[in-house]
Amino acid sequence: MPTTEKIVLQPDEDIRPLLPEYLAGLRRDTAAAEEALARGDWEKVRDLAHVFKGLGGSFGCDEVTRLGGLLEAAAKAGRADPARGLMGELADYVSRIELAPEP
Repeated sequence: MPTTEKIVLQPDEDIRPLLPEYLAGLRRDTAAAEEALARGDWEKVRDLAHVFKGLGGSFGCDEVTRLGGLLEAAAKAGRADPARGLMGELADYVSRIELAPEP
């Protein structure tokens, strides 16, 4: 059962201005990956998962990086059930991310 606990990012001051745009893009790309997975568009899923894997850690979202890497591997192998499970985990995680108020 997914948790509803919020994931609060407390970024360094130099990263903070970039986070709103990153989070908006992450949510948009997560939705696009879900749609691509539903269509069986493995190339699109793989490409988006690669982006998740590459950018997550840069913005303090190590779990996005981890799940993106696993999703990319599942997409490369065309493994639908694991990919659906990972996509669900990623979408849940992303839906709970919020930016901490400025200090």
